[in-house]
Amino acid sequence: MEFKGRIENGEFMIKYLIPALLLLFSCSENASEPAHADKSIQQSPPSASPPSERIDGPANVRAEANGPILFELNHNVEVEATAFKEGWCHMGTYVQLTREEYEASKLAKGSPIISPHGQAIGKAIADVELFMAREDKEQGYGFIEGFTHKNNIQPQSLIEHALALYIQENGRQQNDFTPFIQKYALEQEGQFPPYDAWFTYENWLTDPSPGFRILLLFQKNVLQGVLHSRPLTVPQAQTHPIARGYEVTFFEEVPAEAQQEFATFMNEWVQGVD
Repeated sequence: MEFKGRIENGEFMIKYLIPALLLLFSCSENASEPAHADKSIQQSPPSASPPSERIDGPANVRAEANGPILFELNHNVEVEATAFKEGWCHMGTYVQLTREEYEASKLAKGSPIISPHGQAIGKAIADVELFMAREDKEQGYGFIEGFTHKNNIQPQSLIEHALALYIQENGRQQNDFTPFIQKYALEQEGQFPPYDAWFTYENWLTDPSPGFRILLLFQKNVLQGVLHSRPLTVPQAQTHPIARGYEVTFFEEVPAEAQQEFATFMNEWVQGVD
């Protein structure tokens, strides 16, 4: 078996490039610390598709784990969320700004939080500094962020949870994965023959130059394994650690030699991508 992946960063970094650049302009090296809003970039907020994490709420969002409350989000609000660490995650969401909020680079205590589509999605409990801000005609858009407990994120909204459940209910035939691929807007990746690979990237809050979050590996019309950046639990499978926190999980009937060969290749590949 031969792998011919390109160890370069060009195509790998294109997805979500604009949000990544915005983040670099508007935050410090520590992505967990909010910075003053950057008002120099004209760009509308991203769409809510493909599905992202959703709030199980109402939920408090704090300045840090167990820290003071910054704002509250309503049930089912879509957010960007990192992997859980000691029961907490760094998360945030895009909001619509009035001219005053845009100029002040913050939401004032007591202000309603409005989605980019004009829906009320929560309330500022304290003054909330914007992680970034953009101007679009007569109103602005910003990103607010903080930390919330894992119990405030709907488990079923995690793609890893959805994938494990999908395999359990639908099997591993590639032809049966069309609805899942369409729902999560997975893209085809041709760098890893002999596998027909389909992927989605991590969100930019997790990684400004995002790597794969999920990479499905099909061969002979059957799902053989999954490269993943967050924990994934599926039955009758073996997981191999990869550099930079990645893992690759293969189903048990895949020959051990093939599993190890791909794991070794990916270990080199991910270290060669900036």
